[in-house]
Amino acid sequence: MKIPGNHLKKRIFPNEIKKTVGRLNSNKSLDTNLVFQEFESVVRGVMLTWCFNNGQIDIIDLGTYLLKKYLNSL
Repeated sequence: MKIPGNHLKKRIFPNEIKKTVGRLNSNKSLDTNLVFQEFESVVRGVMLTWCFNNGQIDIIDLGTYLLKKYLNSL
């Protein structure tokens, strides 16, 4: 893209992810930008999986499992 979008400015969810990353980083020395990108990618992956399965999977169960697995790996 030649012109940067406003994806992160208009949406609330990325801000919530940043807050979560900030809480995690209080006890650890994490690269918060990298953790944010990874966390948001996991979330997007869950949403895409749900979409590609036409809503036939439980997005909350899948998302909770994968996000806990990711967060515990930090």
